[in-house]
Amino acid sequence: MNLDKRAIEYVLKEVEVTMARLGVYTKFEYFMTKDYRGDDVLKAKSEPFRITPMVFKEIWIEGTFFALNNEEGEFELGINLGYHWKSFRGGSNGTELGTICYKVDMDMPLPKKIEDFHYCFLKVKSIEI
Repeated sequence: MNLDKRAIEYVLKEVEVTMARLGVYTKFEYFMTKDYRGDDVLKAKSEPFRITPMVFKEIWIEGTFFALNNEEGEFELGINLGYHWKSFRGGSNGTELGTICYKVDMDMPLPKKIEDFHYCFLKVKSIEI
């Protein structure tokens, strides 16, 4: 997946705002990795955070980016998010949190400032709060 770095950073900034609305204040970083088929995948991972009561040794949010052309031929960029945790006894697990998706106006050049991306990125799906 070959996406503009600024577009990825814009989506991650929006993810951080959404998570803050859910009471999770954490920063995200993105990285490339391989999936189970050996294909390159762009992922994002939050810093570990605490919840009260402390029922997990470690908890974080992880997501996988996707880019596609929808049925109308419009370009969409999004991220599927999930909670992941490690227990005090050493086990780990996770669950789906939701998807945040943007319709991207490909006729408009990407702005120079990340703060101006809302002009060409229209949020079409978000996590229900």
